[in-house]
Amino acid sequence: MDALEQAFEVKLEPREPGDERGLLAAIDFQAARSHECPSLTIVSDGDRGEGPVRFADSGVDARLRGRELLERDAPADGLRHQPGHQVLATRGRTPVWTRSDGGDHLAARAPVELEPDEPLKQRLRAGRFQALLPLVAFLREQTAARAWQPPPQRALLMFDDPNLHWPSYGHIDYRELTRHAEQHDYHAAMGMIPLDARIVHPEAARLFKAPGSRLSVLMHGINHEHRELMQPLPEGTRAALFARALARVEAFERRSRVPVSRVMCAPHGEASEEFLGTMLDFGLEAQFADLPFPWITGEPATGPSLTYWSPANFVAGGLPVIPRYPLTYDRDEVVLRAYLDHPLVLYGHHEDLEDGLDLLADAAALVNGLAPTKWCSAEEIARTNHTTRRRGTTFEVGMMSRAVRVDLPEEIETIEVRVPPVYGPAREHEIVAGTERARVDLSSERPTIVSLAVTTSGPLFLELRPRDLLADRAPKPAAVRPWPIARRVLTEGRDRLRPIFR
Repeated sequence: MDALEQAFEVKLEPREPGDERGLLAAIDFQAARSHECPSLTIVSDGDRGEGPVRFADSGVDARLRGRELLERDAPADGLRHQPGHQVLATRGRTPVWTRSDGGDHLAARAPVELEPDEPLKQRLRAGRFQALLPLVAFLREQTAARAWQPPPQRALLMFDDPNLHWPSYGHIDYRELTRHAEQHDYHAAMGMIPLDARIVHPEAARLFKAPGSRLSVLMHGINHEHRELMQPLPEGTRAALFARALARVEAFERRSRVPVSRVMCAPHGEASEEFLGTMLDFGLEAQFADLPFPWITGEPATGPSLTYWSPANFVAGGLPVIPRYPLTYDRDEVVLRAYLDHPLVLYGHHEDLEDGLDLLADAAALVNGLAPTKWCSAEEIARTNHTTRRRGTTFEVGMMSRAVRVDLPEEIETIEVRVPPVYGPAREHEIVAGTERARVDLSSERPTIVSLAVTTSGPLFLELRPRDLLADRAPKPAAVRPWPIARRVLTEGRDRLRPIFR
């Protein structure tokens, strides 16, 4: 309940039966009681088992309608049919969630208390969602009038490792991929290792820089050495390595005219807090990662109760970590992330396409079938990662990235920028909105709120900028070493030969 209070900005308090003074709604864990306000009653908590839960074709969020998701902890008994109630979800032929015309909900599974350090997101994921989802839907319904508005659904399919040395990389042919992306409506990004930026094939560059291209590039590590972003290196050494990586990326952009998103995808998803802080030092806008804390690998997600409930998690002094998810994993999780308004960043490697591009067609069909989707680059994912709401002449912006673009309505006098709590030690930042600037110290305990005066409407670029950017001091790039180049030549050769020697 504490986590849900934070997620929905409501007060949840215990009451004796019948005491409903001043309540917006009631959540009841005992059956056969009537309420004067809208209510959610959980009427059964008997035996449980694994089984598919099917959602109705109406009455539920559009992203859930008609879908069947596997629940590994589903109620075995379900609900009795209630006169005047619409069935919202069933297990087999038995209702497990219903709603009356008056807005009263019934659900057949009570949520269990969170374990210590267990985030709320762990209770709304593939295989485990039925107990929490009716409660979330009920709270959304009751708070809709003042809820934060997410951007339209955004999505990206990305691959780790490919470069632009040739019009193909392993099982990925950029010409074929471009045609396929146009046909099936998706966007694909290549996570290019900065070490590979020294060579650009003209035909590959043409495909990536064409107007309206369905292909883009983001950063993937530095040299792709073993656990390179987890090494306990001194600050100066980390800075020199990143300076070299960015110098290579900038030279690549000048030669090829292909932009590279300043979004990092760490090799194998691993990056220490110190390296994430260095990325922030150099002005990177976000990190894509499987885990909310990329220095804790191989373990279940733990942390603050709203970790990965929102579409980003701020770490290392203020760097947003945006979740991504493997293309080949359980697709039920994609549906539930869409339900939580996450950007859908699905990733894989070139060998996942060994049998053709059907994997991408299926993924695109799923995403496009959930909601109208804006397919975009990693930079666009980051810069649209925000929520908004209007309060009179004040426009509130919830930043889920370091830099976002928003459209200001007319007759707005004040922007109220909200930054979520930062995991770990915070740093001094400034909020930049056009010509307006405000100093701010981010908090690890609560959201940080900053107000700025505005005089115009229309597009506005907001940036959360550390006050001690290393890029402004231009540290000397690290020296070029032969071993990473030799290693990369060997691994790239292996990848390029793989389609020949299947």
